[in-house]
Amino acid sequence: MKNVTFDLTGKVALVIGGTTGIGHAIVMEYARWGANVIAVSRRANKCKEVADEIRAEGVQTLEFPVDAQDREQLVQLRDKVVETFGRIDILVNAAGVNRRYNAEDFPMEEYDAVMNTNCRSLFMSTQVIGQQMIKQGYGKIINIASMGAYLGLNRVVPYCGSKGAVLQMTKGFAVEWAKYNVQVNAIAPGYFKTELTSGLHEDPEREQAVLNRNPMKRWGNVEELTGAAIFLATDASSFVTGTCIPVDGGMLAMGV
Repeated sequence: MKNVTFDLTGKVALVIGGTTGIGHAIVMEYARWGANVIAVSRRANKCKEVADEIRAEGVQTLEFPVDAQDREQLVQLRDKVVETFGRIDILVNAAGVNRRYNAEDFPMEEYDAVMNTNCRSLFMSTQVIGQQMIKQGYGKIINIASMGAYLGLNRVVPYCGSKGAVLQMTKGFAVEWAKYNVQVNAIAPGYFKTELTSGLHEDPEREQAVLNRNPMKRWGNVEELTGAAIFLATDASSFVTGTCIPVDGGMLAMGV
């Protein structure tokens, strides 16, 4: 029996939304563990900035700005990565947006923005990159879900719906692609201080409400998510698929 390994040396990873927040933390941890990582973003300046950080860790990368809502750009990205590295081992779907309105006043254009980024683009990137993983007979796909996939949260109904969809798509892809040796899993972050949650942690009343709901009584640091991302990207999780790991400080476990 082979040894269980957490090694990522030489693996090729794509992180959609990898230039900020949770995605950036995962990018840098993968690089430190020896993976060649491409941080995907629409902003060329951010792609370059993070690419320089990645190279400083002694691994390879590409600077390839991509709008993850454009299927043709995703195809071009896939083909460029395969041309350069020969394969794609890991895909992390970390791009996400949120909009806050009372449910009765939620503008449909904002609803569409949330759904297009959190659901449609995730499906497309998984489909496009998954085609390569199926061809090579190996792959690890990690989707970033949310507490909103499990809980009703105030003023973010479309966000909760989109993240519930992420969980179900994770299961669907996992079941369909298990025969190709492609594992598809998710991570559900609790409350972490990122650009996406700035409206909460900059409001003392709302921040206190978050702390009251968490038995550890603190916000998470994005680096605390990377352990789960390493596990799901390596052969240590070779018999794990279709599941979601909450990294939430005990939030889902807490009663009244």
